[in-house]
Amino acid sequence: MPQLNSWIGSENTSVIQHWQFPVGTDQVWNALTQGTQLSMWLGEPRLANFEVGQVVEIQHAPDYWCTCLIQRCDPAKLLIMTWKFPDENLSMLELRLTGNSTGTKLSLVHSQLSDQATNYLTGWQTHLQYLEDLLCGAPRPMADFWSLYEELAAEAKQAN
Repeated sequence: MPQLNSWIGSENTSVIQHWQFPVGTDQVWNALTQGTQLSMWLGEPRLANFEVGQVVEIQHAPDYWCTCLIQRCDPAKLLIMTWKFPDENLSMLELRLTGNSTGTKLSLVHSQLSDQATNYLTGWQTHLQYLEDLLCGAPRPMADFWSLYEELAAEAKQAN
């Protein structure tokens, strides 16, 4: 797994993850923002216009949608957006891509999570594992998401 590091921020309300993918920034960007690929690692998009001021809606489970407002969008470099599930407070998500000699580094910062940081840490780790598998040509079935989530959560618990 090319996860470089992962942690909860010092204020316990943010998640930071760094991943290295063996593909170029354009390929990672497309997977982050294009509907068909987005549905293979994050959720099923209903609205997916990744331009500043536009709303993006992603279905994560039946009748359970995340609504995002694009704050900043620099293709193949940076995406900043709000993140809101119906039963959670509004939070902020930043995805930054940096090309390097071995592919692309993704830096994810999800902030303003209040008491949800621990759940989001494992959730993003699971989603990014799905993204890695997609980018490496071996996408996982989304039906396996929660079993991988539980496996990663158990590993994290044992490590602490």
